[in-house]
Amino acid sequence: MRFKNYDNAFKFILSFGIIFSIISSCIPVKNVQDISGYHIINGDENAVDEFGKLHKFTFQIYKNPVVFSRYLRSRYSSEEGFNPYSFRVSVEGVWINFKVLNGKDSSKYIDFTDVIFNKEDPEIYNKGKDKYFISLVAQTDLGEDCLKVDSFYRYITSKYLNDIRMGFNTY
Repeated sequence: MRFKNYDNAFKFILSFGIIFSIISSCIPVKNVQDISGYHIINGDENAVDEFGKLHKFTFQIYKNPVVFSRYLRSRYSSEEGFNPYSFRVSVEGVWINFKVLNGKDSSKYIDFTDVIFNKEDPEIYNKGKDKYFISLVAQTDLGEDCLKVDSFYRYITSKYLNDIRMGFNTY
């Protein structure tokens, strides 16, 4: 297409750019996780027991879960009343109670079949290795789920738990 003057060429390019930007804005953009390497699995609102309703911070480890318990013991041994399966930490001035779910609880409350079969996470889908998962729940002293989407403490808690995960070298 030949243009006799530059005004027509400019109008054509401008209209093409506007149409292209309108069409490209209609294409949805895929959401990306805030911090990769872990999954926050939603709790079941209709669950009968307390842990079924809570959101779980879950990540895969390549070592036996007992090694993670030893890591927590070495990191928090100075905390009063520490237990490797349940501990309490002040995060930015707020006391948060963490509970590490054991393998039985993890398999009871968390379903990984969608993640594995849809190949959403290549680390989980990788064949030939044993899969170990660590799942933690977090609550304030008032019983608020700190990992809930609308929780004021979600970012602080997930960042703190990710620091624990990174310190354990699970990335």
